[in-house]
Amino acid sequence: MPFSTAAAKLEVGSISDTIKQQADAIVNATVPLITPLLNFLVLTRDGDVLYQATAGTRQLGSLEPLRFNDIFWLASHTKILGVMSMLKCIDMGLISINDSVLTHLPDLAQEQVRTDPNDPNSPTRPRVGDITVRNLLTLTSGTAYPVVDFLATLNPTEIVLDPKPFFPSNASVYQGSHAADPNLIWRYGAEVDWLGLLVEKISGISLGNFIQTHILTPAGVPPSDFTFTLDAEQTARCVGQHVRVNDTLVVPRPPIYNHANIQFESAGAGGFGTINALGQALLPIINGGRHPKTGKQILSPSIVKKMLQPQLSEIELNNGLNQPSQASKDGGVLFPGVPKQWGLGALLFPEGFAHTGRGDGTLAWAGFTNVNWHCDNEKGVVILAWSQLIPQDDPVFNNNTRYPIEKIVYDAIGNNYF
Repeated sequence: MPFSTAAAKLEVGSISDTIKQQADAIVNATVPLITPLLNFLVLTRDGDVLYQATAGTRQLGSLEPLRFNDIFWLASHTKILGVMSMLKCIDMGLISINDSVLTHLPDLAQEQVRTDPNDPNSPTRPRVGDITVRNLLTLTSGTAYPVVDFLATLNPTEIVLDPKPFFPSNASVYQGSHAADPNLIWRYGAEVDWLGLLVEKISGISLGNFIQTHILTPAGVPPSDFTFTLDAEQTARCVGQHVRVNDTLVVPRPPIYNHANIQFESAGAGGFGTINALGQALLPIINGGRHPKTGKQILSPSIVKKMLQPQLSEIELNNGLNQPSQASKDGGVLFPGVPKQWGLGALLFPEGFAHTGRGDGTLAWAGFTNVNWHCDNEKGVVILAWSQLIPQDDPVFNNNTRYPIEKIVYDAIGNNYF
């Protein structure tokens, strides 16, 4: 809830027209000239649409307009659904947050630790220490991220010219040597894929079925709007992908993710969905676990409260989140100069993000193809800004389209809240 006693609760109609006029001008000026395509959605705490935009065609060169209910590859945007599924398992009493996961995940238990944390081919030694559910939720288990190590080896020219999918959809995404022992560092790793496997193990159903049954259906989302395996109807709605070659050149390319040969349901990067599906799924995070439209209690208030609290020790923070990371677009520090923490499953901005106006304690993450989300509990909004474009965290998209629209929204909200 909002922290300032001087703030006033807003109604959508009081500012939505102002936001639309200014934000639409940004969309019209930048799509498709700078950003190939865009779905943008702002929902208030009550689940009302504050701003919505759909622009561009379904792929550069296509004559078919992008639609609001088109399906995007979510990449790491999928992670929040895997995290919420694990939190639901905790709520259901299937496991506790400080329980060891190693008896449930014997393959993880057998993995060893690199002597050189940044070299996937380094000699290894046995792991020292247990790995708990909390470690997986906070990215402090010490795992590396084999798929990111693999992506770092690819030739950028081949990514543009080779039509084959290059993002794997098998166990190579998550299986591999670790970068550290548990509880020593925060590192962007394969933890959420392991979380998804753990959900399947302790619930007895597939991850996709768990997400649909316990997260999406209670949020009013139909099965056609989220999947790990595209059927014919969903494939027909799937948005094309793009590569930015330089600041002024974006080219279309065939699918990045090998969705024709899916060997497991990847909680880390394997989801496909609509922007509304993910927006509805995120609303409970700013409502104490309850969906404001359906009235369903999806997560408990206590687990959502923990989700939004800093979880990292000073050691994990200083040795990880405040250090260069594979999660950043250039291998540097994420959001340099901005105070950061990690909640249960995503990045926390304890003091907000002044560049656009996000409130204190905002929870956020994104996917490889510039599908971004954040939940602002102080201001009472969920914001999603989606394209289908690599490289990740594209500064041209951010600085010309995404952040200007976000700032318009927050300028209109001011010191108030929804």
